[in-house]
Amino acid sequence: MKCLEDEGWNVPVEQMTIVVGYKCTHVPQELQDNKNVIVHRAHDFDRPHKKIEPTKGNQAADDEMHTLIGNLRETATEPHNILILTGDGDFNEDIQNLEGDGHNVMVVHSRESISERFREDRQIRTFLGLEREADKTAKQRRREWLNEKKAARKYKSAREALSPLADLSYADQLEQKKASIMQKLEKLTGNERKACPNGKSLPELVLQSREIGGLSCKLEGIIESPLTNGYRNKCEFSTGYSGEWKLTVGVVLGTDSAGVTVVEEAVNCPSISKLACQYASIFRSFLEKSRLPVWNMSKSCGFWRQLTVREGSKPGVFSNDEDADSRIAEVMLMVQVCTRDTDEAVVATEFEELAKAFAEGARASSPPLPLTVLVVQDHVGISNFAQPDCPLRLLPIQMSDNGTHHDQPTNVLTEALIHDHINNLRFSISPTAFFRFNTGAAEKLYSLAGDWADLCPDTLLFDVYCGTGTIGLTLAHRVRMVIGIEMNASAVSDAERNAEINGISNCKFICSKAEYVMSSLLKDEISNAIAIVDPGYPGLHPDVIEALRTHPGLKTLVYISLSPEKLVANAIELCRPSFEKTGQENKAKKMPASEPFKPVKAMAVDLSPHTHYCEMVMLFKR
Repeated sequence: MKCLEDEGWNVPVEQMTIVVGYKCTHVPQELQDNKNVIVHRAHDFDRPHKKIEPTKGNQAADDEMHTLIGNLRETATEPHNILILTGDGDFNEDIQNLEGDGHNVMVVHSRESISERFREDRQIRTFLGLEREADKTAKQRRREWLNEKKAARKYKSAREALSPLADLSYADQLEQKKASIMQKLEKLTGNERKACPNGKSLPELVLQSREIGGLSCKLEGIIESPLTNGYRNKCEFSTGYSGEWKLTVGVVLGTDSAGVTVVEEAVNCPSISKLACQYASIFRSFLEKSRLPVWNMSKSCGFWRQLTVREGSKPGVFSNDEDADSRIAEVMLMVQVCTRDTDEAVVATEFEELAKAFAEGARASSPPLPLTVLVVQDHVGISNFAQPDCPLRLLPIQMSDNGTHHDQPTNVLTEALIHDHINNLRFSISPTAFFRFNTGAAEKLYSLAGDWADLCPDTLLFDVYCGTGTIGLTLAHRVRMVIGIEMNASAVSDAERNAEINGISNCKFICSKAEYVMSSLLKDEISNAIAIVDPGYPGLHPDVIEALRTHPGLKTLVYISLSPEKLVANAIELCRPSFEKTGQENKAKKMPASEPFKPVKAMAVDLSPHTHYCEMVMLFKR
């Protein structure tokens, strides 16, 4: 971690993301007007132009910053330079996670207005690339330092970036991940102990932890991935240039001293299928002949940005790595472009050539590659992360079938779908919908969640953050009714379509943020209610936690977590006892009087072999 006090530490301003903490009153207008600066304020992540107000309560502010940084980790898919403005909060673990994701991070600890620091501190101005006339020598020093850094730095390979544990045996990888999950369970115990007011009895989970080695609940083990190689059904390849200035379609490793994105081909990366790499190679060959340039992130210009390869598998169980490519039945290619300031006629011609290149490349491969859908996504942002509502365009693909050529239908965008299978159900997947990238491991994950939920024919199951409906639909035959909640409109459409094509009639899907509707849904007098929550990296919204915690009819909760760290933070609020107001209780969070949940057991699930990431499932009861 680099702090303000580290002399000489500066990085270029391109791709800058400013994170404003709770001790900083506002960001200078000069920063807000800079097109390379993206301002994300605590309290207001979705509305970046609203004035910030200091948060009351250090713990609440820290939690809010943790959530904000979690949002950044989920949305910032390309390396960024991130300036974190904070008071006394401890965000070391969050910052290490950001740096582990490839971001450059600078931390400014400030109790005063950042405007004052901005005017007085030359180093901050140098870091932001906003030097005054008198600061020109600082700019020269920054360039010299960057050149020295480039000479001393060795970029990670694509294998190291995508599969850092690939050199370990799979058994050793599982042991490492299991140990990490156990540390999270120990942390939950410690945090619950600290949260208990003086003079109050310790929560039950703290007392029972003494019998299970300090863990908040028993860790049942770790579920292995059925496939360890080629398991990803969604792979994203960025366009750019290698360290030797060779046009490349592959993995972003960082930026060089000139701010140019460095990309390396995804060779020898065990998580990626050979098929996906073949399509990346076909795309690169096309780009070498294209009249339009690849995207330059540092200058925010260019046309060709990214290739996404999504794969749909055949029904059945695939349990060895040799089956990884043979299981693939359908393929969707999504090419991200930026059509700003381009000639429409040239673009139309390039799209025709693109479709031709992919079709011919698929046919020429041995064996021929499946190709179902080709979609273009138009995105004008700096990074390649695009919102789900970005414009999409379906391109016709001319494929050969026993010597006969035919054009796939292209008149309706809803035809841009591929299909995958989980638990003998067929799922439609649209270009931007969330679908877990390891299908075989996801099937094990959903089965575990259903078994632990102790479902019965009279159960009302809430599938919170349901995505394309995979969890609720795979469990619908075991319950009376499923209510799914999801904010992504295209994912909700997919969920409704999936219910229809599988003949499932006892599922209802609501398109909304969970924090907007959970409380009203749980106000009704309901019985035998069970919730399965599957949030993204930021975890549960505080209003969702309160709704789950305060509804007396909800006795069982299964939490599936992409981020075990965030699960631990949410579990504190779910499990903390309600105390009468004595003036001594922790004032950071004020949960209405309600019966707390109790963590019963946890399970680690490995959806990402060869990486440090591991999901966790925890069962709560009361």
